Amino acid sequence: MGKKRRILIAALLVILLGGSTWWLLHPREPSYNGKLLSAWLEDYNRDERIGTDDALRHIGTNAIPTLLQMLRAKDSPLKTKFIELLGRETSARIKITPAVDKDYEARVAFQALGADASNAVPLLLQIYAEKISLDSQCQTIGALGGIGPAAKSAIPTLLRALNPTNEMEVRHHSVLALGKIHSEPASVVPELVKLLHDSDAQLRRYDAEALGEFGTNAKSAIPDLTIMLNDGYSHARYMATNALKQIDPEAAAKAGIK
Repeated sequence: MGKKRRILIAALLVILLGGSTWWLLHPREPSYNGKLLSAWLEDYNRDERIGTDDALRHIGTNAIPTLLQMLRAKDSPLKTKFIELLGRETSARIKITPAVDKDYEARVAFQALGADASNAVPLLLQIYAEKISLDSQCQTIGALGGIGPAAKSAIPTLLRALNPTNEMEVRHHSVLALGKIHSEPASVVPELVKLLHDSDAQLRRYDAEALGEFGTNAKSAIPDLTIMLNDGYSHARYMATNALKQIDPEAAAKAGIK
């Protein structure tokens, strides 16, 4: 038996032992039509969303404990090495899901549940504060945005996340989440307007998109969005155009937007 295969087998045994411990300490995940929730969620990574969204709605809030656990997933150095070795072993039939995939699947699942998952907001904020990983933080923010206006209690945390001292990915996801929640415009819109002049082009793009979600409640952003129509980044210009249409069609027409 080759050295690589021995390492694979040893690593697999350790991971399986860890998985068995997890199942003993946590309740079994729910299922729908004879298929476990985790199996349904894997379809998100295969772009098979419609059927999975339907399954999530049937499972409902019973899915939340599993989704929260997924957002807390963290790959040990051994698991990371095993996944790397497994990727090189073309004949391997074993599948180990990395934490980044679990984070993504959980975030999309929260989007499918929407406002029905509002009771998970405090726990999502706790997971965000734990800083398990950058990906976990970003996908947790995305989950809050997916819940929508029912997650408005997360707004203070999301506004603090806009601070330039935070990772840019965290700022990106926070801006988008604030747009999806589109609540408390009096405190949120002024902070988003400031970001229309940020040096990061992608942030400006997401920021314009978020302001558009506020509709007529973001009229104070019209002058800055109008300036943004000349932004050097084409995607930012496109989002500024859309935002102006959503906020004030008449003002958009005056700016020459059809």
